[in-house]
Amino acid sequence: MNEKEITLYYYDIDEHRRDKKFHREINKYKVKQVPYVVIYKNDNIMDTLIGDKGESEIKEFLEKVL
Repeated sequence: MNEKEITLYYYDIDEHRRDKKFHREINKYKVKQVPYVVIYKNDNIMDTLIGDKGESEIKEFLEKVL
């Protein structure tokens, strides 16, 4: 993979499940299943990777932004 600067955010749903804003955040990002990975560009969702994936699928997905 090429080297580029990207920002990666992680939201632990188990830790935050009881937060008052939990369901709002889940609905905001349209999370239906975990793991759920999103590529954003200019505040728009460009692509998503949903569910348990293998290493090759994850690399292919990430190469879209790298």
